[in-house]
Amino acid sequence: MELQIRHTGTADGQSRFVVVRLSDGKCGESVSLTPPGNVPVATHNTNLQDDLRWYLESFLELPTGPNIQRAADIQAALSLWGRACFDALFGNDARATGWYRDARQNGLSFLRLKIVSDDPAVLSWPWEALESTDDGLLALQCRIERALDGIGDIRRLPDTLPQEQLNILYIITRPFGDNDVGYQTLARPLIDFVEKGRWPVHIDFLRPPTFKQLQMYLESKPGFYHIVHFDGHGQFSANSGVLAFEKDNPQHNADRCADTYTSLSQLRPK
Repeated sequence: MELQIRHTGTADGQSRFVVVRLSDGKCGESVSLTPPGNVPVATHNTNLQDDLRWYLESFLELPTGPNIQRAADIQAALSLWGRACFDALFGNDARATGWYRDARQNGLSFLRLKIVSDDPAVLSWPWEALESTDDGLLALQCRIERALDGIGDIRRLPDTLPQEQLNILYIITRPFGDNDVGYQTLARPLIDFVEKGRWPVHIDFLRPPTFKQLQMYLESKPGFYHIVHFDGHGQFSANSGVLAFEKDNPQHNADRCADTYTSLSQLRPK
């Protein structure tokens, strides 16, 4: 079973959602959910959204002293938020409650929850924290996915792409120096998997990992790459998603400057 948690907009400062059963398109009642950025964390002058970033990125570097209590407070706030969202979505509306009950009877491992929105802020909410009093964290039992609502159809791949092997252009960007993730953290498992299985996969690494070099690679090998895999940083600007490429001058790569980021719209083929 697939149930969609569809973001329908904002009214009176509240984000509104409906639960949709995909099999027949029926909708539950519209409910409001509190953004995690509006959820305070106990004993701290902070909010859940900002504290989650600290918890995931910085806490393990120094998991001692007062940081332990701060982490515990964040976990407690996250659990309360996850339960409140679940209750609002599935605890009050008879139709949505019935759909969730059916999913439980069929086995939650067969349930797919898809968060649907065109707002990147909503998609970035920690939906994996949805928690049922009876069933615990849903993310441990069912699939939770995110999807853009108004995205167009996927561009058809050209028939001229090579058929004898899968060609991947792998981009590893680390513009923030020593504060960045290790180069082989994500790439090494992929390389080991391909080599061990002797799969018909060819991998090129973009060197240097600049946007200009990417353009040159793609122009020099048109219709060659099946996949361009970006291993680096990104964020959402006011109008589009952006990626952080390295700069031509390595001394400037550690600076989080606006021109480090490249709009995703610039990556679309002409």
